[in-house]
Amino acid sequence: YVENQTDFSSVPSVQRALSGSAGAGQFSNPIDGEVKLGAYRTLTGSGWAVVYAIPLAVALAPVNLLTKGILLSTAALATLVGLLAFVMARRITGPIQQLTAAARTIGTGDVAQRIDVRTGDEVQTLGEEFNRMATALGEKEMQLTRRAEELQTANRELEAFSYSVSHDLRAPLRAMDGFTRILLAEEAGTLSPEGIRYLGLVRENAGYRGHLVDGLLTFSRLGRQAVSGQAVSIEEVVRLALDERHAEQEGRHVEVVKGDLPPCEGDPRLLRQVWVNLLSNAFKFTRNREEARIELGCEMADGVPVYFVKDNGIGFDMRYVDKLFGVFQRLHRQEDYEGTGVGLAIVQRIVHRHGGRVWAEGKEGQGAAFYFTLPGGGA
Repeated sequence: YVENQTDFSSVPSVQRALSGSAGAGQFSNPIDGEVKLGAYRTLTGSGWAVVYAIPLAVALAPVNLLTKGILLSTAALATLVGLLAFVMARRITGPIQQLTAAARTIGTGDVAQRIDVRTGDEVQTLGEEFNRMATALGEKEMQLTRRAEELQTANRELEAFSYSVSHDLRAPLRAMDGFTRILLAEEAGTLSPEGIRYLGLVRENAGYRGHLVDGLLTFSRLGRQAVSGQAVSIEEVVRLALDERHAEQEGRHVEVVKGDLPPCEGDPRLLRQVWVNLLSNAFKFTRNREEARIELGCEMADGVPVYFVKDNGIGFDMRYVDKLFGVFQRLHRQEDYEGTGVGLAIVQRIVHRHGGRVWAEGKEGQGAAFYFTLPGGGA
């Protein structure tokens, strides 16, 4: 450069050096235009300055090499982390997928399903707990199966017992009733008034026991009898029930008030029995009222239709309301009001078999009200 007498005075680093400054900087070579990185300093007292420069590419080569190394290391590390994440994910999600599939299989009823997870961590513990749960479910299923078989056997035995009761108990009751009726018809002239009264008591009790046996058989069969589900017109059911109890209204002044009775879902034959039993109670316990009143209807309670039968009869003490629906539970003497003590128990069982509930309210001397709900009521 010196031989070519190149003028470097325009180079900023040279200018700063000649001005007495010292430092470093980047400048472009005026000869070849190459970018250089240099340092400069004035030589005190000589009027000279020293400028040392090297190409920028040479100066930055170590930095570029380090940067490239860092980038490659980062890329390698990211790849390694990605692979580790993939392996870990497979290690975790694989067993979880097994658990999910096994749970779905057990949900279909196959409780023999098991999984084999050997990860040595919490996932393996979860798999072992799952297998223990599946084993417990299998044992419970076997117990339920055995229980179902026992119940079927018990039902068959109960059916046989019901038949035995129907045949072995009702036959002698019919014989007692028949023979006493013959005696009263053909031998009344030879019997004393006391004898006639005794025969009457025998007939009365034979009839009562017959009705009691019939009620028990009906009650026991309700627990096993299939309940059909169909649209039922409660208006029609109540009409038939009132026709059936028509004889209980003869010679009396009974006001029957019938309100709105929306349809429901259920077994029409069984629901008719509910209304017959409730109406029979209402007619019986209003017998001593000169002006008897029986109200039938339906009201809404919390959005649920509630059917009811209300009367102004003798009522009952609410302290004994829990006894009303028990078999053979009576709140009044047999001598005052006939009955077997099974009617309301039958009502409760039928309503419960339909998925509804039944309850009663009353006050002594002021009447009683019976309420019940049915699925699909008001539909």
